Amino acid sequence: LILPGQGHFGTAMERLHSRGFVSYLRHRLGRENPNRPPFLGICLGLQILFEGSEESPGIEGLGLYPGTVRRFPTRIENRRLIVPLMGWKKTETVRGSRPGIFAPTTPLREDPWWYFVHSYFVPARLFFPNSDILLTALETWYGVPFTAAIADPPLYATQFHPEKSGREGLELLRRFVETTKRFLQT
Repeated sequence: LILPGQGHFGTAMERLHSRGFVSYLRHRLGRENPNRPPFLGICLGLQILFEGSEESPGIEGLGLYPGTVRRFPTRIENRRLIVPLMGWKKTETVRGSRPGIFAPTTPLREDPWWYFVHSYFVPARLFFPNSDILLTALETWYGVPFTAAIADPPLYATQFHPEKSGREGLELLRRFVETTKRFLQT
């Protein structure tokens, strides 16, 4: 499953509800499902995995992970931040995470650069509920630290756009396809 994202949190959830996909996604992607298929969420596809978003107060996300998606501040210590964030940012692999397809192995460089376009973010250093295992696999900074990617194999999601991230993005998508092939062979 791939859930690309560009758009508005509330509208996306409304469309998923109207087409009957919310309960299906919660069941198929939930950690209690031993046969979860590979999943790649991109940008808004990452954000809707959480309980809600400041973009659409009162609208529930899929709630697969606890937390609320936040809006970037427009000022940090007398410095103005341009929102939305648009452009290339370097990310770091979070020690203690299970990076899966984000692992910095050839040809994916350590601390790669990715292309971001967004106004809302998932906070950094997220842990699985009732666990000391990190959900955040990659993180970066834009006035505040934030999650650039999560890894809960076989579920992966990125705040950045791999399809706009050149060679690194193509490698990430190739790795996801390989994960999917292995899943289909079992």
